[in-house]
Amino acid sequence: MSQAPGSITLWFDQLREGDADAAAKLWDRLFERLVKLARIEMQTVNRRVTDEEDLAAGVMTALFRLAENGKLPTIDDRDSLWRLLLKWTRHDITDHVRSDRRLKRGGGQVRGDSVFNNGLDVRDEVLADPAMLMEMNEQYQALLRKLPSDTLRLIAVRKLEGHDNAAIATQLGVTTRTVQRKLELIRAYWKSA
Repeated sequence: MSQAPGSITLWFDQLREGDADAAAKLWDRLFERLVKLARIEMQTVNRRVTDEEDLAAGVMTALFRLAENGKLPTIDDRDSLWRLLLKWTRHDITDHVRSDRRLKRGGGQVRGDSVFNNGLDVRDEVLADPAMLMEMNEQYQALLRKLPSDTLRLIAVRKLEGHDNAAIATQLGVTTRTVQRKLELIRAYWKSA
């Protein structure tokens, strides 16, 4: 069978011979297809730890590793290569599901952090609890008291209010780098607290 210069089968044969350029061409041609396949197959699977790109990259890496070790399976054409990659991808998805559903990982019952919000913003919950607000304010004031100067306290307050370094520098009439150095100093004081 003759092989065209842009043929997946040709690249696979070149990969078998250790051609890194062929590996890159195979990656470019097949990776996105594997990602799309994995995305479809993983629609009901927890993707917080491993997603479709991780799986596709793992499959392609396994292919290349086998090539490096001289253990590539026999591939007759592009369809048999695709069937092999499809099989490996589905196998990896099955392994991921099994791993995710192990009892030590919650038996498949673990949900994301959003389950704790019940539709509320976390800030709403904090604002609804006066005791928590008081405790947070006490901790905030204690941290500010650890700073040895009014300038450091002002920079800390402005930063916590969401101002960027340039705005703080303009307000204080100093350079942005000065603000950055003072923020590093603030972090050092708070870290030692």
